[in-house]
Amino acid sequence: PSIDQVGNRHQLLTITYNQFYEGEITINIPAGRYQSPAGVDNIAANEYKFVRDLSGPVLSISSSDVQNGGITTNSQVAFTITSNEPCDLQQSDVSLSSNASFLLGTGAGVWSASADRKTFTFSLYIDPQGGFVSLGISAGSVADDAGNYNSSSSQFIFTKSSSEGF
Repeated sequence: PSIDQVGNRHQLLTITYNQFYEGEITINIPAGRYQSPAGVDNIAANEYKFVRDLSGPVLSISSSDVQNGGITTNSQVAFTITSNEPCDLQQSDVSLSSNASFLLGTGAGVWSASADRKTFTFSLYIDPQGGFVSLGISAGSVADDAGNYNSSSSQFIFTKSSSEGF
């Protein structure tokens, strides 16, 4: 990206940045680059860095126990939700079909978020009678640190078979 406009008014250098670049942006003005009206060169400016974040998190749901669209005989199924950036995903943001419930209590399988808030793991208990199972995250329900919300929904569906011969 480039700087679109530079103005020098009353010994104050102003920069207008009009790019749609997303990511880390660094502004660095080296010594001697600009002069005051009296012809005095500027000293090196402090480097200024910031992150410009214009898009919300992208979430994906996966399982090591069953494939999306697959069939399982397991009554407990482990899941991982990953985000491309830190986000505020909560267990309550995940909707479940009526024959599934979050594993409660403490220990393995209970809702857990990684320290970087990009990976979330949990297990579901599935009704032994089986059937179609779905879990999903609605668009607009999860925000990143800049306040941008996920723009698309994520869904995972599978069938719980009550027996091997399903």
